[in-house]
Amino acid sequence: MSGPTETYLRLFDNEGASIARPDFMVLAAISEPQLMSVEHIYATMLLEEQINPPAANIEMTEYAKILKRNVIDRRIKERVFSGEVVLELVRLAAATGKPPGVNAARRLVAFNHHKHFRIGEPGNIKREVERGFGKFRNTSHFQAAAVLEPSLLYKLEGDEPNCRKFLGIARAFELFMDNNVASTAFKWSPLRVPAVIDSLSTIKFIPLSDQELAVAQQA
Repeated sequence: MSGPTETYLRLFDNEGASIARPDFMVLAAISEPQLMSVEHIYATMLLEEQINPPAANIEMTEYAKILKRNVIDRRIKERVFSGEVVLELVRLAAATGKPPGVNAARRLVAFNHHKHFRIGEPGNIKREVERGFGKFRNTSHFQAAAVLEPSLLYKLEGDEPNCRKFLGIARAFELFMDNNVASTAFKWSPLRVPAVIDSLSTIKFIPLSDQELAVAQQA
């Protein structure tokens, strides 16, 4: 359920033309959920490209290194948790045919991290998942696209078709959340992908196992 005012990722100018380096805007949105910060990161990335063109093969400026280290490369774990919650919501809906619960999805993320990586207790991991999803909830559809297609995240820079494909996946997750998860009990105010970007019609994922479904359905 969307609020009265929807916020869109700025990928086009007022005339409808694509902005310069929309891939930079996408990378900024993945890095930081706050809209003004997204714009600031985008502007910095554009300026860095102007000052230090890739063709010049010059080392990044110190400020650009700080931005990369302190913003773009930070909080990866929280972002992954946020994306994984959305992906588990999709898997739950496919398995049960019912609107999925966010708590069940968080439980599944914690269970699978404990099972596959043997780190921490599921209860402690679940609290980390809750914090990550809370921080990146409104960009979690972008995070889910990165989790589903991690190689695409690295291919989209400077590549318009791959950037569009990534955005199409993110929009598919966004629409799924609109139609199956958002409610008065679950506040969902995403940084939306513009509607002119076609959503991916099919998202491929591994179905839930019986064990995972049992974990999700725990009281």
